[in-house]
Amino acid sequence: MIQACIKNLNINAQLIFVVSKKCFDRYQLKYLLETLSEDVVKIVVADTDANPNIGQCCQILLCKDYLDLEKPVLVAQCTQLLEWDSNTFLYSLANPAVDGGVLTFLNSHPRYSYVNMNENGWIVEADMKKPISTNALAGVFYWKRGFDLIKYSALVVAKGKDSLEKYASILAIDECIRDGLRFKSIKCRRMWEWSNPNDLDYYLMVHTDSNKL
Repeated sequence: MIQACIKNLNINAQLIFVVSKKCFDRYQLKYLLETLSEDVVKIVVADTDANPNIGQCCQILLCKDYLDLEKPVLVAQCTQLLEWDSNTFLYSLANPAVDGGVLTFLNSHPRYSYVNMNENGWIVEADMKKPISTNALAGVFYWKRGFDLIKYSALVVAKGKDSLEKYASILAIDECIRDGLRFKSIKCRRMWEWSNPNDLDYYLMVHTDSNKL
């Protein structure tokens, strides 16, 4: 699943992985993750047993020392495959007026988080588990500056805004919007959700069968 997700991102970048200590030890992830890039990968091990509230914003803060705070950062989950063009996504956000962006897909189920835009295409509202629009988050978040990512992730943690997802990334973006930063929403064609290896098997089965038609 991890290999497929990284290949699907199709981005030439410094890879930083945040993994739980339990999975890191049990599955010997050090050796797998080091094979996923020709460059040296960074691995941050989070002890989720000792601290069960170490959600996404907390995990991001653990990466602070590995980031160039003046360069862009892409935050991505390894639990989905996207039908998208990563180059188009990044090109669409390469504008001096843009502070960041999110990848979305069409949906309305309350298990996802959502963003709403104004008539100019800027995100004006972000919410968790509430379909305020049909722009569901696909698990990819772009920040023009690592500084903003760290600043607003720390703000979410300081406020204790753990909501339903224990410091989810969307809460940091919501804080950005409140401060006047400008974020865009870019749509992908489809998001395949992989919560376990069976989901990956189903995806491969569907695509193998469709290729035979």
